[in-house]
Amino acid sequence: MSVGKAARESGIARQTLHEWMESGRARWIYEAEHDVMWLDREEVDRLWHVKRGLKWR
Repeated sequence: MSVGKAARESGIARQTLHEWMESGRARWIYEAEHDVMWLDREEVDRLWHVKRGLKWR
């Protein structure tokens, strides 16, 4: 999903999410053909848990 949608669904500010992506704290996919960054559903779910201090799996 897009970075904006991932930010909304995880409850993490978009800027923070970009910082986490840059630092490697969040895993993302870059689609060079369209110059777009994506996060998959499982990563967004993991980040939702991280944001709340909950154990992930």
